[in-house]
Amino acid sequence: MKLALLFLALPLLAREGPEHTEQNPICALGVLCGQFQEDPRLAKLVEDLVDDSITVREKAAAELAELGKAAIPTLERLRQSGDIELRSRAGAILKTIAELEVVSRHYRRGARITLDAEGVPTAKVLEELARQARDQFKYDAAELQDPMTVKIKDASVFEALEAVCRASSALTWEPEGDGLTFTKKRRPPYPVKKMGEFQVWLDGITFSRDYDFTGNPRSTFQLGLVTAWEAGITPVAVEQKVTEILDEDGTNLLVQDRFNYMARLDSPKGRMRRDPVYAPVAQGAKAVKMFSKVRGTTTYYFPRGYEELSMDVRSTPTPPAVSLERITIAVRNFRPVKDGVSCEVVLTTSTNSGDGLIDRLPFSDLAVVDDQGNLHRGKASSRNQSYSGTSYTIQENLTVPFPEGRTAVSVKIRVLKDVLEKRVPFEFSDIRVE
Repeated sequence: MKLALLFLALPLLAREGPEHTEQNPICALGVLCGQFQEDPRLAKLVEDLVDDSITVREKAAAELAELGKAAIPTLERLRQSGDIELRSRAGAILKTIAELEVVSRHYRRGARITLDAEGVPTAKVLEELARQARDQFKYDAAELQDPMTVKIKDASVFEALEAVCRASSALTWEPEGDGLTFTKKRRPPYPVKKMGEFQVWLDGITFSRDYDFTGNPRSTFQLGLVTAWEAGITPVAVEQKVTEILDEDGTNLLVQDRFNYMARLDSPKGRMRRDPVYAPVAQGAKAVKMFSKVRGTTTYYFPRGYEELSMDVRSTPTPPAVSLERITIAVRNFRPVKDGVSCEVVLTTSTNSGDGLIDRLPFSDLAVVDDQGNLHRGKASSRNQSYSGTSYTIQENLTVPFPEGRTAVSVKIRVLKDVLEKRVPFEFSDIRVE
């Protein structure tokens, strides 16, 4: 198969003259000719894409995807191959490249930080850290003039932040908007889990006694679960789940039914999400002095693929509807109103148990198109959302200002079809709560 493929690649890839074929027999197979003389790595990856070893083929596919736009012309030619398997592989790689391009608008690899400061004012260290992290730091430079000594090499941003705060006599940070704010106070010893560009921590535990709706006394712990992410990262949703809060005897204090319901995941504002977690103590149980384990997962969702839809609204006898795998979108009751047009856009997606209810119909991606191709958008969102146990429905009541004399042709919709998940499992041990 490999030999046949390389002969097939000849008319697609070779650009050099016959003399090159005589000098190098591999050129007769179209592998090192033309553009591949400039990029031998690309030639080798094309060769490996039809290797007999599945490991070699998968590695070549992954590396071609990493090349991104540079590999697209070659993959487009290979997709015209007469070999069904090759066409399929080239198409799959092109899809991966398209997905990675979408993901790259919301997620990027974190910076690596190197600091070597001895007796340097804290404000100067923060200035250098912000530069390397490509981040925005807010602080009072006059207040942070105490000298510090910190030496780190090739650390993540969150590792560097911890090292700087530890090296200072009094320094802590909090996410604020798109940046970080630093204040002159000692950072509390939070239980923390770091993973690449993300950090999860417990920022407080409170204990309360009150009465339930039947008048019986109850005791409850409330934990603050917080996550933050680096600059340049903009997830469309963040979901935090605590699955176990074990006391010193290993008893799970969580009431599972309270955490199994589905919650809508709104797009986070800024670079932090904070969630309260409740752990009730059973009546008559002994006092809890320690959490032996707190376990859970924080999941970050990034767009991986969108679907652009245009749904005709002119004299349609039945409401337009489109199905996309697990998603159905319909436009209903399209009608003129005073100074505009109005309709309902309904999106329904089936869900698996435990799926986060992500907004797959961003309001900003809805528009009415007129007969001259102009886009008209609504000024405010008015929607209802419901969960049936197996599906999640968004009903957007869309009202759009529309110029007199123009005809509405279609509703343009951009649906979030696929998401990339990045999970940070966390486990905190031996947390005293007395």
